[in-house]
Amino acid sequence: MAKQGFHPDMWHPRHGTPRPELIPDYWNSDILPEAMRHSTGHGGSHAFLTTEFVSALAEDREPVIDVYESLAMTVPGIVAHESSRRNGEQLTVPSFDRT
Repeated sequence: MAKQGFHPDMWHPRHGTPRPELIPDYWNSDILPEAMRHSTGHGGSHAFLTTEFVSALAEDREPVIDVYESLAMTVPGIVAHESSRRNGEQLTVPSFDRT
């Protein structure tokens, strides 16, 4: 896997002097279709999630990240956004557990 280079948000202090950390090009992988092998931020996670979901549909199987995990990853961010719009009011994050 190629190295993307220095990521501006990743600094690790060593011997008292911070320096940027090298972040691999996770998205530059044979797991992804050629058309999706480009940087989209977040280490390429969006491309991997999309590829897995589309593959699950094509292969008529349950995706690794199902609707419950998707909600668990998405809803807290939506609630946090709404909290910020309300000047930091504490809001309840609903749970979408399997029943």
